[in-house]
Amino acid sequence: MSDQMNIEWVNHASYIVQYKNIRIIADPWLFGSAFNDGWDLLVDSKFQIEDFKSITHIWISHEHPDHFAPQVLGKIDENIRKKITILFQETADKRVVNFCNKLYFNVVELPNRTRYVIDGDFSVTCGKMVGIDSWLLYETDNLKLLNINDCVISNKKLCESIKKTTGDVDVLMSQFSYANWKGNPEDKALREKSAREKLNRIKIQVETFNPHYTIPFASFVYFSHNENKYMNDSINTIETAHEFINQNTSSKSIVMYPEDSWTVGSEFK
Repeated sequence: MSDQMNIEWVNHASYIVQYKNIRIIADPWLFGSAFNDGWDLLVDSKFQIEDFKSITHIWISHEHPDHFAPQVLGKIDENIRKKITILFQETADKRVVNFCNKLYFNVVELPNRTRYVIDGDFSVTCGKMVGIDSWLLYETDNLKLLNINDCVISNKKLCESIKKTTGDVDVLMSQFSYANWKGNPEDKALREKSAREKLNRIKIQVETFNPHYTIPFASFVYFSHNENKYMNDSINTIETAHEFINQNTSSKSIVMYPEDSWTVGSEFK
């Protein structure tokens, strides 16, 4: 049992935070396509269904199928599901909560911007955004990790509003490329602009939250349908995001591959 926070990479927007005996996996989309066969993972997941036996909590950021993957949750053995707690933002429709309850998960709804103690000095705070997105702050006595994922936090004013809850953080995690429809095949300039905006958004976030480390993530996918594959022509690669963060911000970029593990604050190779 360690008092240090460890991150194990799973895939796309999914990773495991381990602190002492707690293991929280975020947004476990492990296999299959999303958005009507429109998206696929760039690489296969190493984490398998049977590995959920080591998980204590699952946090789901929002209902999009690259974050909330019913086909994954339903394959977990029922006896294992009964030992796992789902963490999800409070919503009026309770669709995700009801789905998870029917699978016999334990479910905790997280009130907006209210600290929820997981165990001892380890807590999480979930913040709702306009629409369905949410962010999550993991916090111990000595460390703060902020997962922004898909939240549209694109200007200083929005960042400062969230910082009233989070304060400065040690680790920032943020999406690094566009993830929705960006014009027709001939609209390449629009996609290039959107890609630049994603990187500039990270720069604004770093300037506000002052993280020592930034993990670009939640964009490890490609547009995989014949009708949308043209949109791959201008996506930010992880190499582009990594270089941008290191050259244009005061934060150090950490890029992780499935099955990589990093103790926060240690040297990462």
